[in-house]
Amino acid sequence: MSTGVSVEFPAAISYVSVLAGSMIVSLGMIMQKKGVHWISMKRSGNPEFRKLRATWIAGLVLNNMLAIFYYFGLRGLPASIVGAMMGLNVVFTAIFSIIILGEHVPRRVVFWSLLMVAGIAVANLSAPRVTVASAPSKATIAVFFTLPYLIAGMTMLAHRYFRLPARLFAAMIAFAAGSLDGFIIVLIKVMQSIKSTIPEYFLTPYAYLYIIASLSVLSLMQLAFKKGIMTGVAPAIYGAQVIWPVLSSFLIFTTPVDGMQTAAFACVALSVIMVQR
Repeated sequence: MSTGVSVEFPAAISYVSVLAGSMIVSLGMIMQKKGVHWISMKRSGNPEFRKLRATWIAGLVLNNMLAIFYYFGLRGLPASIVGAMMGLNVVFTAIFSIIILGEHVPRRVVFWSLLMVAGIAVANLSAPRVTVASAPSKATIAVFFTLPYLIAGMTMLAHRYFRLPARLFAAMIAFAAGSLDGFIIVLIKVMQSIKSTIPEYFLTPYAYLYIIASLSVLSLMQLAFKKGIMTGVAPAIYGAQVIWPVLSSFLIFTTPVDGMQTAAFACVALSVIMVQR
């Protein structure tokens, strides 16, 4: 029988790892935004070209380090808690937007960010310290991995034949991308529950699902950003990043949850969506 939480790995280290990962990926997003204009610049005679390109590349590297931090986070925390803590990406993004980009953050963002942090705290306090779960359900894993692709595929077909509004099309594609991005957390947790070392992960199909999901997220997000506006795309991405791993982890690992924890997860998901509106 596998456990939803590793008893031996210190929970404190897992919390720090998830917080650090959330901070680093948020910084990476801001750095990419700050340096993105290098793509359309002419290289010759432009002193800003190398600086902006280096900033953008550094941001890309930071974004791709997230799985490392979540690996250690999942050693001592349930996937549902780690998934909920992904909402902190929004908070750190707002902070770095002020510091690096000089953007103004409205009071509404501050309010919903504080509510999100409170929801995450309640979810953690109401979670059992050691959760014993059944072996991961392969059928449920297949369902939650496949559904985002079905959503994206049906959205593309509907857009082709019925001409969906661009905002709706982008939001649905963004939801599919966010769902897969959040589900990566669950895939890492599944691999940890059945294998003890990272090289052994590649003996399971889940390592390859992880690779497929990562590449799909990159492609779907670019499509969503191209077709929609940030205020419509961001809530769908961030909301799905929280909702999908929380919901799927409970069903895949059949871990128990009480009413307080359910309300806390709902608060986090709502806050993630509202802070981006």
